[in-house]
Amino acid sequence: MRLHIAVYAFDGVTMFHLSIPQAVFGSVARLGLADWEVGLFTTRPAPGRESPGSGIDSPASIRTAEGYLLDGLSGPGLAETADGVVVPAGGAGPDQGRAQQDDGEQGAGARGPHREPPTRRL
Repeated sequence: MRLHIAVYAFDGVTMFHLSIPQAVFGSVARLGLADWEVGLFTTRPAPGRESPGSGIDSPASIRTAEGYLLDGLSGPGLAETADGVVVPAGGAGPDQGRAQQDDGEQGAGARGPHREPPTRRL
């Protein structure tokens, strides 16, 4: 059974904090120890869009703390269908970073009651 893990990407997050979940979960999958798939999602809309969309295939972008533009990220729909959601701690100032993390957690918690098991914070 494949385990889908969504990593929340937001403006001001550090590349380090985005890379660690992908390195850890991706290594486990590459070593054949578990069938895990890792993806990035955001709640920020792509340029020229009103919202990031709700689907997995709704590309959006963010700018990291280092100034890199990450494009083609999934929308909150990825978190809604994931088995686990990772919300990185690193990023912009404490107030802005916490607000961004809250957005990611809300995207993850938007699942309906029919989905089991519930999203676990990893």
